[in-house]
Amino acid sequence: MSSETDRLRVSAVITTYNAAHFVGEAIESVLAQTRLPDEIVVIDDGSTDDTARVVARYASHGVRYVYQQNGGPGSARNRGIRETSGDLVAFLDADDLWLPPKTEMQLAYVATHPDVALVSCDRWVWKIEKERRYLERFGPHYNLDARREVMVRNIVGNPSQVIARRDALIAAGGFDTTMRWAEEWDLWVRIAARGSLGFVHQPLSVYRWHSGGLAHENMWRRLSGQQAIAFRAISAFQPVWWRPLLLLRAWTAVEVMRATYAVDFDMPRTTQVYHALRVLIYPFENPQEQVRVALRGLLGKKWYTALVNRTPLARLRLRGAQPVNPERRQI
Repeated sequence: MSSETDRLRVSAVITTYNAAHFVGEAIESVLAQTRLPDEIVVIDDGSTDDTARVVARYASHGVRYVYQQNGGPGSARNRGIRETSGDLVAFLDADDLWLPPKTEMQLAYVATHPDVALVSCDRWVWKIEKERRYLERFGPHYNLDARREVMVRNIVGNPSQVIARRDALIAAGGFDTTMRWAEEWDLWVRIAARGSLGFVHQPLSVYRWHSGGLAHENMWRRLSGQQAIAFRAISAFQPVWWRPLLLLRAWTAVEVMRATYAVDFDMPRTTQVYHALRVLIYPFENPQEQVRVALRGLLGKKWYTALVNRTPLARLRLRGAQPVNPERRQI
């Protein structure tokens, strides 16, 4: 390692709430890093399960446990920032995992990019109940300006993907504890208004999606919250001449997600068709994905699946071929 990576201290902040069945694996993923963090703290946001007992097993490995009254994920992460002292803070939600090279690779990026305030990465998504895994890539498309793109959509991802400079987190004001949805994206926007964003284009974390997460009603409200963040950020930080296009793009990005969830959660067909049509109002954000989402909403899950299974791509899969999709790959 260079002298700069040796000099920088890294604090790992694991936040948990009633995730005793996940938090042990999260801690072990931190302890398995090829470059161990200099300190590891678990912030328990008012759990009523066996979280404290599980975390206590790792005290001999230097893992510190801090309990607080329930204040939400933003409050727990802010507490983690206050409880640690590293130059860099790396967050991990208790139901997520880090892959072994995460700290080492992101630290190396920070050391060679002194202007960067925050570094994210790609991630694997693991839908536990469906036993389905796929790769999600983050960062701006088409080499667009990351500081502008993060105000259109969350190109950074969730906190488990991020390592950030402590001074950047503090200067931006930390996580907004009054927000119930997308408080992480709100912080990424405020950090981007002051500094640069960096990306390691390799999957270094695992997002474990499970039934204990958000219900579809909560997800729908979360999308409205995300749209509000984008509109507020664009209006506050972007020049007047950029705003109309950026606002339209941000609206389209949320409509794509709404149309997707309408089908995924078997909402009424009128709702599915309504949002499928809205996806096509501005078809230039991500044309291939927008057409796919619109067709799925217009046809419905059953008929869309039947159509896809008749395509050459589906026949290739039946024969065992592995076609490559650079944006979303199954494992």
